[in-house]
Amino acid sequence: MIKKEKEIERIDKVKKGIEFILSHFKERQPLFPRKMASGFSDGRQFTVYNEEQILNECIRANFMDCRINAYPVLADSTIPIRAPNLLFIDLDLCKDLPYEEALKKLDRSKNKTIKTINEKLEGCISTVLWTGNGYHIYVALETRPLELIKELKELSGEPSKEFLRFGECLFSNNKSDPKHNPSFQSLLLRIPFTFNSKCINQGKDPEVKVIQRFELSKIPQINTPLLREFRLYLADKDLESKRQALKRQCQINSQQFAVGSIGPLYQWIETLLKTPLKDNRKYCLWKIFIPYLKNVKKLTDDEVIAVLMEWLNVCNDLRKLDFEPSKRIKANIKHVNGYSPLSKTKLKEENIEIYDSVIGKNNLIGNF
Repeated sequence: MIKKEKEIERIDKVKKGIEFILSHFKERQPLFPRKMASGFSDGRQFTVYNEEQILNECIRANFMDCRINAYPVLADSTIPIRAPNLLFIDLDLCKDLPYEEALKKLDRSKNKTIKTINEKLEGCISTVLWTGNGYHIYVALETRPLELIKELKELSGEPSKEFLRFGECLFSNNKSDPKHNPSFQSLLLRIPFTFNSKCINQGKDPEVKVIQRFELSKIPQINTPLLREFRLYLADKDLESKRQALKRQCQINSQQFAVGSIGPLYQWIETLLKTPLKDNRKYCLWKIFIPYLKNVKKLTDDEVIAVLMEWLNVCNDLRKLDFEPSKRIKANIKHVNGYSPLSKTKLKEENIEIYDSVIGKNNLIGNF
């Protein structure tokens, strides 16, 4: 009899937990169809169509690991854009610290995250759940698909999805679980008053508890300062992506060039490009590197800049540059015309210092 009463009590609590989670989506998303996962499905997602079905699936799984997707199934999969109107921040206990110490550290991260959300979203109150191993923080927002904002679409093919990841890093002050990489398909929210199986295995209280409830009447919009910050994030990410692509292309070009018929003739320049110098940096740019990279290797301006900026950064570690590297490179590219790089014979006549200290030091003369 007591067991039956506990089961009824659990069902009633979980039903309220389902209603609470769904309230984060009402009037801003279609509620159904939506994916969920449970211990019974071994974490695999399946489609549900109403609250009653969600509850039945929770009962079927003995309330174990019951989670529901923060975003509905798209009615038209050919138009895959969504408004990122719910953010999920995952804060986990540090496994390398004793439990009490790890919990204190986690609470500091949680409090700082709540404060950051409140400040950046003008008084926003977020939902906070205790999962037994950490905190899940859910931030409800009013927004449209970010693909509709031209300035963001120009920087990313999927700005709405990028915003899910940006928001988690920003609001958690980069303290969120680094393995958590949210997307619209994988963003699963735990249902309050269900159980976390990991905690049972660890001898902890497995019940998912509500620590703080969001305010349905005070859902904030993504404000202009936040959008501006997001745009800078996308711009930095886009720039880094292009830099890495240029670096890879330069490496490919170098490898292709190395096996070409003219490769051995300029091997000393390739070696010099890997040798940082304290002096003669401007000389090398104008007389050797830029004519070589532009007129022999036929690299684009951007590729030349990427190669030489990398070399100058290492040179700067030996002795600080007395010129602005990017401006110097661009000016030299502008006036390189069809000039060829110095030959090693001409270098010996013009700059014995480089010839002796670099070529001689690396014993490159014996290569020709």
